[in-house]
Amino acid sequence: MVSLEPSLLCADFSQLGAEISRLDAAGVSSYHIDIMDGVFVPNFGLSLLDVAVVKRLSTKPFDAHLMVAAANLPYYLPKVLDSGANTIYIHAEIGSDVRPFLQSIKARGLKAGLAINPETSLEAAMPLLSAVDSLLIMRVNPGRAGQKPLAEVEPKIKAALAMPERHFSVKIDGGVDFEGAVALAKQHADALVLGGSSNLFNPQCDAKIVMQQLISAINR
Repeated sequence: MVSLEPSLLCADFSQLGAEISRLDAAGVSSYHIDIMDGVFVPNFGLSLLDVAVVKRLSTKPFDAHLMVAAANLPYYLPKVLDSGANTIYIHAEIGSDVRPFLQSIKARGLKAGLAINPETSLEAAMPLLSAVDSLLIMRVNPGRAGQKPLAEVEPKIKAALAMPERHFSVKIDGGVDFEGAVALAKQHADALVLGGSSNLFNPQCDAKIVMQQLISAINR
């Protein structure tokens, strides 16, 4: 069963407790938390304080996606290592050797994840894949919710999912709507990040019904 993980970047932070209670009750697998430093991408996502709040509000597991420049990782990573995250993703594009950061995650008994942007090829990421437990493929440019998925990323997703004897999971992030989620699940993606396109965060929709309909369509 594919893991369906709401991105809390899309939550209404004026009522975060109610949002998480609603999503917990809907039966989500876990949460996806985007942490941005305003340098790697020109935007800010959840802060380290927000992560601590989420941890208090839900017992569900969560992954941390660090959209953080190499110069800022020595500040962010130790704090995220202590946050309770199950998997921590670092971007291949930080312009530094990512391997020591991945090793520090694994040394703590956590899962190390590598995130790649739409323009980064699977071949470019290949030297690092032996060091990771999960590969996060971005279908949109990171830093902003609500973007349409880029069609040119689809061959990369198919190639990653078709890799023989791969030891890592593949998670897809960006523009995952109902039809896209079903199609990606049928391709055997291991996890999907659900944002605004999924209707889970639409106040006009019942999150539990959205999840039930999605799971039913995936299993059909």
